[in-house]
Amino acid sequence: PLGTTTWIQQFYEKTWNNYDELVNWLNSARLISSSCLLPPLFCTCHIGFKKYTCVRALGLLMLWGSQSMP
Repeated sequence: PLGTTTWIQQFYEKTWNNYDELVNWLNSARLISSSCLLPPLFCTCHIGFKKYTCVRALGLLMLWGSQSMP
């Protein structure tokens, strides 16, 4: 598995040929839609489309009591 830093670096260096490639890349990091749960913690787009959060970050927020279980 890729580390977070490597994944982000490759994300910014990658050229998307179509939307499906972008979706597959986002799914590779286990990103979940969290726009209705909490403020943006992880931007998944070069233009600031900030409605996705790493599932691990959300899990830590729940563990620490900062976010209730959805």
